Amino acid sequence: MNEQRFRPQRRWLTGFPILGALGLCTANACSDSSVDHNRSGSEDGGAAGLATGGSQLAPTEDAGGSDNAEAQGGAGGAERCGETELKSTKRQVNILLLIDRSASMDAPPEDAVTAVGGAGGTTGASEGQGGVAGSANAAEPTKWDLLKQQLVSSLDAVKDELHFGMELFPYAEGVDLDEFPCQMPDEPTVQVPIAPGDEALPEIESVLDDTSPGGNTPISVALEYALSYYTTGDGAALEGDKYVLLATDGGPNCNSEASCGADRCIQNLAGQECTWVEDGNCCAELPEYCIDDGPTIEAIEALAEEGIGTFILGIPGSELYADYLDQFADAGLQGRTGADEHYFKVEAAGNMEGLSEVLSSITGELVKTCILELDPAPPDSGRVNVYIDGEVVPKEGDDGWGIFMGTDPPHIELKGATCTRMMTEGADRVSVEYGCPTVVVL
Repeated sequence: MNEQRFRPQRRWLTGFPILGALGLCTANACSDSSVDHNRSGSEDGGAAGLATGGSQLAPTEDAGGSDNAEAQGGAGGAERCGETELKSTKRQVNILLLIDRSASMDAPPEDAVTAVGGAGGTTGASEGQGGVAGSANAAEPTKWDLLKQQLVSSLDAVKDELHFGMELFPYAEGVDLDEFPCQMPDEPTVQVPIAPGDEALPEIESVLDDTSPGGNTPISVALEYALSYYTTGDGAALEGDKYVLLATDGGPNCNSEASCGADRCIQNLAGQECTWVEDGNCCAELPEYCIDDGPTIEAIEALAEEGIGTFILGIPGSELYADYLDQFADAGLQGRTGADEHYFKVEAAGNMEGLSEVLSSITGELVKTCILELDPAPPDSGRVNVYIDGEVVPKEGDDGWGIFMGTDPPHIELKGATCTRMMTEGADRVSVEYGCPTVVVL
């Protein structure tokens, strides 16, 4: 038989996404000797596995007083919990979009390999530069066209909940990317600084509309600039959680100091035959076309060390580099679990119709949360209760919750089906109550 062991009275506040009310027992309260309360222990220790932006419960003025006094006593002289009312404050989530605008983005999704060289020009021994920039069929929408449309649409859906900005790569004003395909600004910069979504989105749309694909794929440099923006640039003053979302249709290159065999040369992997060089290794004379995975992983790990997670989104054409993208996703601490690819993969089918779904999934994860931050910290981690839409959530079991006192601030992590419900459906009301024995279900 299921039995609710204790249920104190509560008041509710409205708000989004988490509604908070923390119950606080007065001295000697919650001491009904007729109930064998279970006082679950604290799961003290490190941070929980989710790196999403949490909802923080922040106290208003104490709502105790006469209400608390009235809550004491009851049938048989048993005392009941008083309560302190709190409000919920939404934690700011910032996301910097790193968008690949290389020449290969100017091809339709099904022509993913056609423009891998990215440097423009015609394949040939005399020029030594591979790749055909541009669409094989001008009537078809290019990956760049589709990315712009679906990116703007997806951001519009969350513009009231997220702060975002954008950095393009490669990028340099007034520079011909056919001649300097790896060009990036001399100093770390972003094209659209992070701002509230409703302010940033029009600027992002304008920059995308004014930009055409060109050049190669200097991902490691773009990531280094993102780190500088977040740590020493204008983004250092941003409050809340910080993320990078890297969207690319190819592998990282543009490292002139690299060296590699044909098995790690982007032009060879794309099927180009460089018969004019020894062993047919296209990168023997053009090392900037070697896969630049080492520096890219180092840049992603440097972001992670600063608490900045990196999502990896693979646009059609990136399939050749899936193993590398998986490594990047894991290094960024945002790799997918239970899927063939750890990165977020967009299929070419249906004009990349899955791009919007992938973007919505990523941004949706940042809006919804299974983390409830506790401020102030509970005085006794064994006397805490969680309620969702008025129903108690037992602490034990795969679908319960854990409390983590070793983080700053401490937090509660919802588990299993309870977390899934919050991520997919949300909730009208969530409360965390202090001071009363943790509810169990027999």
